[in-house]
Amino acid sequence: MSHSPESPRPRWRRRLRGIAVVGLILLICGIAGLPWLVGTPMVRRAIIAQVNVMYAPTVIELEGLSVSWSEPVRLTGVVLRDGNGKAVVSSPTATLNRSLWQLVTMQPDFGTLTLHGASVDIERRADGSIDLAEALGPILAGGDDEDDTPDDDQGPPTRFTLAIDDGTLLLTSPELAEPVTAERLDMTLNCLPAPLNWEIALSNPDARTLEVTGHYDARNPEAAEAVVSIAGSRWPLAVEQAGVVAEGIFGGEVGVRMLGEDLHLTGDAILTQLAVGGPTLKGDQPEFDRIEAAWDLDLATAGVAIRQLDLTAPVATVGLAPDGPDGASKWVGRVDLAALAKQLPNTLALRDGLTLEQGAVDVVAILEPAREDGASPAEVTARIAGLSAREGARVVAMEEPITLSARLLQGTGTTVAVETVAVASRFLNAEGQGDLDEGVTFGGSIDLNALDAQLRQWVDLGEVMLGGSGRFGGDYRRDEAGSSFTARLAVEGQALQVAGLTEEPIVRDAARLDLIVQGSAAPPGVPSGWNRVHVAAKTEGIDAVVDVSPIEEALAVRGRLAMAEEVAVEGGAPVGNSPSLAFDAVYRASDDRLDLAELLVEHAMGTVRASGRIDAVSSARVASLTGAFEPDWDAISLQVAEATEPKARLVGTPRPFRLNGPLSVGSTKEILSGIDAELGVDLTEAAIFGLQVGPAPLVVRCDRGEILIDPIATTLNGGQLVVTPAVELGEDGSAILTIAEGSGIDKVEITDEVSRQVLAYIAPVLREATQVNGRLSVRVNQLRVPLAGPSPEEGGAEVELASRVAFEEVTYGPGPMMQRILGLSGLAAQDVPNLTINQVVDVAISEGRVHQSGLEIVAAEGVALQFEGSVGLDQTLAVRVGVPLSERMLGGQQVLNDVLGGTRVGVPIGGTLGQPKLDQEAFRIGLRQQGGRLIGRGAAAGAGQLLRMLGDEEDRGGQDQQGPANPPPVAPPAEDLLRDVGRGLLRDVIGGGAGRRDDQP
Repeated sequence: MSHSPESPRPRWRRRLRGIAVVGLILLICGIAGLPWLVGTPMVRRAIIAQVNVMYAPTVIELEGLSVSWSEPVRLTGVVLRDGNGKAVVSSPTATLNRSLWQLVTMQPDFGTLTLHGASVDIERRADGSIDLAEALGPILAGGDDEDDTPDDDQGPPTRFTLAIDDGTLLLTSPELAEPVTAERLDMTLNCLPAPLNWEIALSNPDARTLEVTGHYDARNPEAAEAVVSIAGSRWPLAVEQAGVVAEGIFGGEVGVRMLGEDLHLTGDAILTQLAVGGPTLKGDQPEFDRIEAAWDLDLATAGVAIRQLDLTAPVATVGLAPDGPDGASKWVGRVDLAALAKQLPNTLALRDGLTLEQGAVDVVAILEPAREDGASPAEVTARIAGLSAREGARVVAMEEPITLSARLLQGTGTTVAVETVAVASRFLNAEGQGDLDEGVTFGGSIDLNALDAQLRQWVDLGEVMLGGSGRFGGDYRRDEAGSSFTARLAVEGQALQVAGLTEEPIVRDAARLDLIVQGSAAPPGVPSGWNRVHVAAKTEGIDAVVDVSPIEEALAVRGRLAMAEEVAVEGGAPVGNSPSLAFDAVYRASDDRLDLAELLVEHAMGTVRASGRIDAVSSARVASLTGAFEPDWDAISLQVAEATEPKARLVGTPRPFRLNGPLSVGSTKEILSGIDAELGVDLTEAAIFGLQVGPAPLVVRCDRGEILIDPIATTLNGGQLVVTPAVELGEDGSAILTIAEGSGIDKVEITDEVSRQVLAYIAPVLREATQVNGRLSVRVNQLRVPLAGPSPEEGGAEVELASRVAFEEVTYGPGPMMQRILGLSGLAAQDVPNLTINQVVDVAISEGRVHQSGLEIVAAEGVALQFEGSVGLDQTLAVRVGVPLSERMLGGQQVLNDVLGGTRVGVPIGGTLGQPKLDQEAFRIGLRQQGGRLIGRGAAAGAGQLLRMLGDEEDRGGQDQQGPANPPPVAPPAEDLLRDVGRGLLRDVIGGGAGRRDDQP
C-alpha cells in the first residue's frame, strides 16, 4: 500500500491537540486545587509569616484555614497578640463571609470577619494606652489610604468589618477597682473605610446589660470627631481613684461628643446601692441608696453652655431654681455638711465628742442673657455658713462665714473675663480681676493664727500648730496671638511657725515662694497644656529652685538647693560650710523612674558627682547610682586641725563609689538593710599629733544591712598599724564604730609631740617631758566609738576602750610635773636627768575618761613611783601617785631604811594636763597617817637620832646648819614641807607623841 508524503501531518496535529487538552485539564485542576493548596500547613504558615511582617509588632496566629471558591473562608485557632506578646483576642473559630472567588473579584471589599466565641482581654494602662488599640493599630493603618474617597486613580475605598459573636470580655484599667467582665460579648466594628464605627453589647445574668456605640473620624485632624453613647441597665461598676473606691449599680444613658477642642456632654443616669471606701477615707464607708443626675453641657472654646444640670443625692442637690431674674437662669446647689459629716466622721476628723448638727455649702450661679456686645454675664456665689455643732452641753458655731463671689463675662474674643472675684473669711481675704486680653491679676492675705484657731474648733489637728501671716499675689497672661500663657504666683510669709509635721518645729522669720507656669493656650487664651513649671523657695539659710518641663512622655527636672554659709541650729552653734545640691534628671511617670544625668553635691569638704537612676520613685525609691567623691584635702586638713591640733594634715586621692538599693523611709537600719554600696578614698598621707600614717585605702561597704570597713594595714611612725574596723547599727538609729580584738600598733616611734598630745592621757607626766625616745605597741581588746544616735546624756553609748599598752625603752627628760613629784621623793632634777618606762600597762576608756593601771616609774634605787587614776577627754586630771618614803626625803639618814622601807604616801594630782595641781596638804596628811603604821616596826632608836637632828634645827630657828655630810638636797618647795611634816611624824613615832600640839592632826 502506498502513502503520500503529506501523511505524517495529521498525526502531529492530533498530538498537539492532545497536549492542549492535557494542559487545559491541568489548568482546570490547578485552579480547582488552589483552595486546597492555600489550606496546606506550609502555605498557611508562609501567608501568616508575611502578614506578621506587614503588621509588626502585632502578631497573628492561625491554626487552621479552609478556603473554597464558593464557600466562606473558615479559620480555626485565631489569636491576636500585641507587641508584648499578650493574647488580647483569642477565638476558636472564625468566618470571613467571602469565598476565594469573591476575594479575588470583589477587592477592596474584604467583607466581615466574625470571631465565634472569642475571648477578649483588654488592658488600659496607667499612661492611657490600650493594648487592643495597639494591636489593631498596625492592621488598620496598613489599610489606610491617604484619602478614602474614591476617584479615577484610586478606585473604591477598602472595606473591612470585624465582628464578635457570643464572646466574653475582661477589661482592666487603673481606675477600675474590679475588672469589667461580660459573659456575652457581641460586637460589630466597621474598621474601613473611615470613620471607625462600633456597636458593642455586653450582658451578664439577671438582665444586666451595657451597650456602647459610637464612631471616631480623624480624617480632618483639626476637627477630629469622637462620639460615644453608653446605655446601661443594672450594670455593676467599681472604680478607684486617689485612694477612694466606689461600687454601685449603673442605669441610664451617657453621651459624649468631642469635636476638636469642644466637648458636649449629655446624660440621664441613676446610680443605686453606692458604697464608698478606701484608704483616703480613713475607715469611713458611706453608703447611698440612690443618686440621680441629668445633664446637657457644652464645654467649648467659646464658653460654657448649661442647658440642664440636675443632681439629687442624699448629701447634695443641684438644679434650676424657679425664682431666677427675668431673662436669666438661676442654678443652685447645696452640700449638706451635717449629713456628710455623719457619713465621713473619720475623714472630716472632727474633734472627739463633737457632732455637727447644721451647716451647708450653698452655691448660686445666675446666668444672664447675652448683651448687645455679645457678652453673657454670670454671677457665682459660694458660701459656707450656718455651721453648728454640739459637744456635750456646749454649742460650737462658726463666727464668720466663708464666702466666694465672682462676676464673670463670657463672650467673643475671650472665653471668660473676670470682672471681680473675692474670697472673704476670718483667716483669708483675696480678690482678683481682669480678662484674657488684658490679663488676670489677684492678691490677698492669710492669717495662719486665725486659721489654726478656726480649724481647731472643729477638727482634731493633733500636734499640728500653725502660726504667722502671709500675703500673696499673682497674674495670668497670654501672648498676643493667644497661643501661649504665663501664670505667676508669689507668696511671702512672716513669723512662720509650723509644728507637728516634722520632729522639730519649723520656725522662719520670713519665707518666700515663687511659682511660674507656662504653656500652650487654645484660642483665645485658655490653657490647653504646659511646657514649664518653675518653683523657687527662699528662707533663712535655704535657697531652692526647681524647673520641670515635659519631654517625650516624660518630665525633665532640673534644680538646685543652696544653704547659707552659716545656718543657725536650735540649741547649738551655727553650722558653717553648708552644702549645695544641683541635679539634672528625667522622670518617667509610666515607669515611675527618675534618670539622673547628673547629681552634684558641693561642700567645703569636697564634691560628690553621681549619675544613675531611681526606680519606684513614689514608693521604695530603688537607687542605682555611681560616681566619685572628690575631697578638698586642704579644707579637710584645716577642719581636722581646728578640731585636733594645728599640724594635722590629710592628703589622698578619690575612688569611685556605687549605691544600689531602696531608699524608702524608715530607720537607718531599715534603709541600710537593702542597700549595696561602696564608698572610699585612697589616703596617701596623714599626720596628726606627731603620728605619720602611711598610704592606705579607706573603703566602707554596705551589704544588705551590714556596714563593712576594709581592714587597714599601713605604717605608723616607723611601726606597723593593723586595724579591723566594723560598724554596729542599733534599732534606735545608733551607729557604733568597733575595732576587732587584736587590732593595734607595733613598735611605733615616740616623739615629744606624740608624748605631749597622746601619751599624756596615759601618763600625765609625759605632758611636758623632753627628749622623748622609744617605741610603743598597743593591742586592742575592745574599742567602741559612737558615730550616730542618742547622746550619752540621753542614754546613748559612750566611747569604750580596753587595751594593753607596752612602753619599750621609752626615755625622756622629766618636765615640771615630774620634777615636783621627784622633789617629794627627795630627788633633785639634776640627780635624775632621764627616766625610762619599760613596761606594760592596762588602759581603758569609759564615761569620758582614760583610765590606766600598772604604771610604775623607777626614778632611782628604792624610789619607784606608782601612778593610777584617769585623765578626762576634756584633759581634767584625777590621778594619784604613790611616793615611797625613804631616807632621801628625811635628810639622807640611812638608819631610817628599816623604818621607812616599802612605805608609800599617795599624792593626788588634780587640775588639767596644762595646769596640774599636786595636793600638798593631802601629802602632809598622808605622811602623818603613815606614822601610826611605823610605830610597830621597833625603830625608835634610829628615829630618835633624826629627831634630835631636826630638833637642833628647830632650836636654831631654821638658820643654816652643817647637818650630816653632803645631805642630798630636796627640791623646793617640798624641802620645808618635808621638814615640818618629818618633825611631827617622828615625834609621833618616837616618844608616844612627844612634842605634839593640840592643833595637829
